[in-house]
Amino acid sequence: MSTETWTLDASHGGQLAVRTDVTGKASKMGHRLTIAVTSWTATVEWSGDAPTAVTLDARWDRSM
Repeated sequence: MSTETWTLDASHGGQLAVRTDVTGKASKMGHRLTIAVTSWTATVEWSGDAPTAVTLDARWDRSM
């Protein structure tokens, strides 16, 4: 079987967003947030037609 590795990042036009949610009794006071991650890299390793490993490194600016 052949192996292959894909590397993807924001420079390929991809976007990464983290969406939060709230549950439970206090959920009416919670905030649903969407955090845009501007710097990220993903690596996918394949064996044949199946992915065997995925790695994601995401960084964001905490000052915002």
